[in-house]
Amino acid sequence: MGSASAVAPQPKRSTAAPPATGMARRGWLTEGDDRHGLARRRIDHELMDLWLDPPPYCRPGPARVKDRFHWAVIIDGPAGTPYAGGTFPVDVWFPASYPFRPPKLVFKTKVYHPNIDWKGRMVLDTFREKWSPAFTISKLLVAFVSVLFDPLLDHPVSRRMARQYEHEYELYERKAMAWTAKYSSEPIVSHYPAFAVVAITPPAGNRLLPLAPSWIIHKLLGILLVVMAVEVKQISLQRES
Repeated sequence: MGSASAVAPQPKRSTAAPPATGMARRGWLTEGDDRHGLARRRIDHELMDLWLDPPPYCRPGPARVKDRFHWAVIIDGPAGTPYAGGTFPVDVWFPASYPFRPPKLVFKTKVYHPNIDWKGRMVLDTFREKWSPAFTISKLLVAFVSVLFDPLLDHPVSRRMARQYEHEYELYERKAMAWTAKYSSEPIVSHYPAFAVVAITPPAGNRLLPLAPSWIIHKLLGILLVVMAVEVKQISLQRES
């Protein structure tokens, strides 16, 4: 009987997640996915830039980001619009082929708007045909917020809302305000990543006490005036001598 040929054992592939690197070590990203490396690096870089210099009316969602390919942003409705006082959470989904395909932004609450469909999607050419890898999530949010507050009536999802906005604005405004109050009035506290908190918080020595009682402020001013008066008197005595 011939001896069976020896077969070298196949090395086992580790199922453990790769060690956290970069932003993950700082508590910002925690998943160990194996998606497209270019997309991961690009999103990491854009997230850092986004929260160090956020677009107007935009801030982080309420939870720490655990998946760089899916996270949330909060849009605050500014005064002077039907969305004033509203807090609009938006889901941001990145494809594994990012930045060659655009991310998907979806409102999590109902919004009365001619460019937003019943699923919360804002249908724009920028998100589809006109997308370019040169765009960033920050620039996309700027366009997103701009259309939210200034609808594109030439390309509406709802022609009825577009006609109402153009010809019966007062009625449109009342309905948009009613939807904002009903669906988007719940306050949401943002979870800022550690690197953003450090960047936007001045050193302790440079911070004032904005919440200090007025009597403390008056007392500090009084002490300062006394010190200044003593110094002026000393200078006068030196000149006389």
